[in-house]
Amino acid sequence: MNAQTQEGNTMANATTDAPSANDQITANIERVRSLTAEGKATEASELAAETEKLIKSVSGTGSVKAKKDFTAQLKAAGEAPKADEPKKDKGTQVEKPKGKAVSGTVVLGREDWHNNPDVVKLVDLGTQKATEGVAAGIVLQGAGRTLAQVVHDMRMTMPHKSGLPDLLAIQKPTKDAAGEIYKRVEATLKAEDVDKADALQALQKSANNAAGDVLVTYLRGLDEDEEKGLAELTARFPTAAEAYSKAKAKGQSPKLSESVYTLYAKEEMTLPRRTRAEIETERRRNAKALEEAKARGEVSEDEPRLTPAQRVTSYLDSMAGELAKLEKNADKLSAAEKRKAKKRLAEVLALADSVSDML
Repeated sequence: MNAQTQEGNTMANATTDAPSANDQITANIERVRSLTAEGKATEASELAAETEKLIKSVSGTGSVKAKKDFTAQLKAAGEAPKADEPKKDKGTQVEKPKGKAVSGTVVLGREDWHNNPDVVKLVDLGTQKATEGVAAGIVLQGAGRTLAQVVHDMRMTMPHKSGLPDLLAIQKPTKDAAGEIYKRVEATLKAEDVDKADALQALQKSANNAAGDVLVTYLRGLDEDEEKGLAELTARFPTAAEAYSKAKAKGQSPKLSESVYTLYAKEEMTLPRRTRAEIETERRRNAKALEEAKARGEVSEDEPRLTPAQRVTSYLDSMAGELAKLEKNADKLSAAEKRKAKKRLAEVLALADSVSDML
């Protein structure tokens, strides 16, 4: 079931000048959603403005609808949960989309995560992993990815208003469940636990950054073993499983993952297709091609300018040299300056952890 042949999945057909732009837009929207949930309005606004420019550059077949869908998703990602959003203590039925079957094994009505035993256990597990991750006052290697996997399992259990698993954490109860992990760990810290508080903040950022990669890995895993993948689809996404089986019966060569992508696209939700490492590799490849084109005189020096993402790549390339300079000057810092530097180092290490698969 190729996504480009599916009705309602026009964003897969729309293109921009950069091959990975659609993936970058999707990744940016997820990041805006995370920043908004963390209360970082300024950062979310800046990234949203950058993403709006990328959306305007979308062209090709289906680009009008793709722009509209991306814009709607970006707007929703940047909105804080509404105060009047219903809070359900004992669970009420999530309304079925008219004319559509509700998919997934999510128990509808358990919209408040406290009433979902599986999520309660995952919150406990996430709290344990987060506590272990910041125990030394610095984020442990792989802790962000581990916590992101726990949060992914929560999203698989919590329902989106469409009835599908809330894989993008759009609903407030899903966000609240993940947020509870950090609240619990923070509540155990003493006023003097400055290093651990900084590490917890860095861990949350690392886990948010890794969330998309965990989801991409899960979706690709569906295609690795058809029997197991189909069983997973039947349990989690029965509508997608049905569509896959029908395509197979017609002699087509569908992919299990594509049936899920299509299912969510019909609900105007765009799931990520590439990991951050793959997006970054594409950026570097494009940057190299641009430099080669400039050398051949095919592109002027002034046009196009490097994007913020390309500049970040350049900064990362020089990180090793900058760390060497830090080592030479560390002993010259005062206690307060060392504390400040250690906080910054924790953030850098969290970033290094989240992108370690690129290196």
